This record gives sequence, structure tokens and C-alpha cells, in this order.
Amino acid sequence: MRIGQSIWSREDFNLNNPSSSLLLSAKSNSLLKLRSNNELNRSFNKNNDESEEDNSSSNGNIINSSKNLFVNLQLRSRIYEEHQLATSYGTIKKSYSFRSTKISIDDSGPFWPMAFPMKYPTPSFLPFTRNQKNNRSKEYYHSQDSHFLGNNSQQTFDNQPAMFKYTDVIKHPILVYDMDKSPRQQIPKLHENEQMCPPLIFESRFEGGNLRQVKRVGQFEYELILRPDLYTRRHTQWYYFRVQNMIANITYRFRIINLVKKTSLYNEGMQILLFSDVAGKKELRGWHRAGHHINYAEYKQRTYNPLLERDINYYELDFQLEFTHSGDTCYIAHCYPYTFTDLKDDLDYLASIRSRDVFQRDILCESQAGNSCFIITVTDESVPISEKKFVFITARIHPGETNSSYMMRGVLEFITSDDKIAQKLRSQLVFKIVPMLNPDGVIIGNYRCSLTGKDMNRNFRHPRKQTFPTIYHVKELMQSLQKEQHEIIAFCDLHGHSRKSNVFAYGCDGCDGPQPDMRNFLSARILPFLMSRTVTNQ
Repeated sequence: MRIGQSIWSREDFNLNNPSSSLLLSAKSNSLLKLRSNNELNRSFNKNNDESEEDNSSSNGNIINSSKNLFVNLQLRSRIYEEHQLATSYGTIKKSYSFRSTKISIDDSGPFWPMAFPMKYPTPSFLPFTRNQKNNRSKEYYHSQDSHFLGNNSQQTFDNQPAMFKYTDVIKHPILVYDMDKSPRQQIPKLHENEQMCPPLIFESRFEGGNLRQVKRVGQFEYELILRPDLYTRRHTQWYYFRVQNMIANITYRFRIINLVKKTSLYNEGMQILLFSDVAGKKELRGWHRAGHHINYAEYKQRTYNPLLERDINYYELDFQLEFTHSGDTCYIAHCYPYTFTDLKDDLDYLASIRSRDVFQRDILCESQAGNSCFIITVTDESVPISEKKFVFITARIHPGETNSSYMMRGVLEFITSDDKIAQKLRSQLVFKIVPMLNPDGVIIGNYRCSLTGKDMNRNFRHPRKQTFPTIYHVKELMQSLQKEQHEIIAFCDLHGHSRKSNVFAYGCDGCDGPQPDMRNFLSARILPFLMSRTVTNQ
């Protein structure tokens, strides 16, 4: 069964839920032993046949992962800096960072294909989502017509006071960002002509980021192209990038021109998500909806761009936006970002506050790039396993559906808590939870696929161990439990949806073939029916 949640609602996410202890999470105070010393000391051998088989993409090429550098102890001391953190239990936790980029990693990841440009550390928004009484982050919800000039005076990019100061006409598009060509340290060019507005600076080469190219086509207008999922030509929906060098209260226009879905919630009132570094520090303001004059429609190509495929019909997201602070560092995203690093932080925190009799973290397998696929076991160890049934819950098989990770966060938080219902569930059930089925896709900013260039959600029937290792090992675990006569009563896969509203479920039909199984057809719909009757606010 797939449980889906819209990426947007008119009330939106409440990241300040007072009942959410995970919003107070900090770095881990304890770390479970997740990998053997033998595996850690294994050095990379380019001629190793097993490595070639396990790290091959869909077109047969070897995935040269950054993990190959990490496990090579001779290279590690030259490429990485080691950091040691003393935990409250008297143990030492080790982590590492690239000397050149300061990207933090540990034995579990994040790792990525070396051909993929990753140049900046993972942005952290944890300090701005804490829910302490004296340090509460603010959430802002407003309608599209809300504006700093007031509802009666809606400023637009082509009708604003700045037009009288910056009067030069840009005759040809100017390339201002390219993920393959732009240097790591981007310095805006100084224009001798004061009639030219300073250009915005864009960046997306960090964990989960996605922005392929930006061209400036007007004084205040920018044309953006997203990167398709790696090894594909399509699946352009997820965007997440950084913007700098802005001037406060100037209206900028952004046009993302290579989206592929015909419809979108943007035409039903959804706005883009914005995070301001200055507002976060001064006002404790977190991610919030922003933008106006938002339109999603078929793209009418104006100029030739070699990054666009001639045989694909593209759609354009057009929105306008003002930044509150000059010289700020802002992030813009399709949905609330949740990275592999965020998951590690959440699991570290839970491991530090929950008993091992309730919460146990292990590694199911490794992804193609070498990232750990965590599996969480939640149950009451005092009750014999023979008296309990099993429930599987998974999420993030589609990297761009980030809200499924927030659903998973809530699930983990609740079923490991002292709530009486949670205690009863643990006494009767064993929860096997895989919170991130596609860590590789999450890390590189894919929307739907893994490093194979294929949708893992379409490959459950006969997954290959080398190509879809996480799916393969989940199925292998389930089959192993069934052979041991353990009953699995539910499998829930958490998703997000960019065009549907509210929360919904897709069950297995049970009506395929010449002899429909009505028993399975009805049983798959019992849980969604009960949810529809008990959840009153949807």
C-alpha cells in the first residue's frame, strides 16, 4: 500500500508542532556501531570485478563514487580532515570533512558519483526549526495577494521604482550560472554602468540541490533550467538552489522552463518555498511560502537552448519574488528539503534518547554509491517475537517527495514514544522501517530515479541486487520472515504528490487477471477506509 500526501495544503506543514520532540534534535550523543572494521579498511581496487558489478549504472558504466576515496586509508588523510566529538557516554564519535569543500561525511555517507559536481556543505536549517519556549521559530502563512506594499499596490518586475534607476536593455541572454562550468567561488562582475542592476548569484552544488543553468534575460528576469534525473532526459520537477547578491524589495522574475508535468498545484494557489539566512538569524523565521504572479503553463520556446530536448513538450513555472534583505543568502525549493544528512541527524538523536529495547538501528545494505540504507526495528523486546506480527514502512523511494520524510519522522517519533497507544502497538507488532530507500537520488537532487536512471518504484517485481540493492534486500528480508512463519500484516510506502491534495492511499487492486480476488481487493482498502473515518480535519 502507498500512503501519499500532497506536497502542499492551504494550512501547509507545521514544523513547530509542540508535540514534536524531533524539532529539538541536535547532533547525536551516541552512535551505534554500523560497520565492521574490515569493511572500513577495505581499499578501493579499480580492477575488482565485484566492485565493478556493484557500482554499474544502467548503461554499464562504473559508478566511481566518492566512497572510493573515503575507504582508501592512504588517501583519506590527504583529502579529509578528521573531527572527534566526545559524547555524553564517554565515547568518541569520528566524522570527516573534505579539506577543499568542507563537506562533512562519516562511514555511512553521504557519498556521490565523482563525476557529479558537489562543491558545498549540506545547508543546515536545524537551528531555525527548534521549538523551545524562548527560541521558537516563526512560520508565516499568507495568501498570494499578500505583499509588503499592501494589497492595493502589487509591485511587479516590469512595474516597480527600480525600473527608473536601472534602465539598460539586455539585448542577449547572459549566462550567470552553469553547474558544470561556474567556479566554486562566484564573484559578481562589477558593471561600470550604474544603469545595470547587480546580477543575482545562484548555486545548487550541495546535497539535494538541483539547478542546471541560469540565464539573465532582463534587468530583473532570470530563465532557469533544472537538471534532469541523472542518466535520464526527463523527471524535472524538484528544484532547490541558493540565491545571493540581491537588493531588498526589488521584484525579480524567475522562469523555470523545462518542467515536464502538464498540471501543477501552482495553478491552485501553491507558492514556492523560501528560506532567508538573515531572517532566520534575526527573526527565527523558517521556511515559508512566498512569491506572487505565479503561473504554470506550457513553455513557448523563445530562443534555442541545447539543454532542451526537441522532442519533449516542456512546461514553465513563472513566479515573481521580493527579498527582504539586501546581500542576504536565500534558498528556494519545491518542497521542504530533507536530506540524507538530516536523516542521519534524526536517527542519531532518536538513538540517544530512546532505549535500545524500543529503538534499534542497523544497516540493511549499501546503495550503488556506497551510502547506508538504514533499517529501524521498533518493538517491545520483553514480548516474545513469536507472539507478534510484522509491519513494514518505507519512504523516499522518490527523492523529490521530501514531505514523505517528514511523515516518516512523525511515525518514528510516535511509535518510539511513551504514548499508551504506541506502547500497545510495540507489544503486538514488530515495525521494520526503512526511512530512505533511495539515498543516492536524495543526495544528488534527483526527483524520481536512482543512479540507474530508472524509477525504483517500478522495479519491485524482479529487482536485481546490483541495480536496485535496497529494493532487493527489503524483499529478501520479507521473504525470509515469511519462511520463518512470521506474518506480515501491512506494507506501507510513504510518498508525496505534486498534483493531488490532502492525504490518500493507493492499495493493491487484487482485481487483475481473469479471476479477480475480491477478498484482497477489499482487505487492501480497509486501512484507507478507517483513516478516512477517523481523520476529521481532511
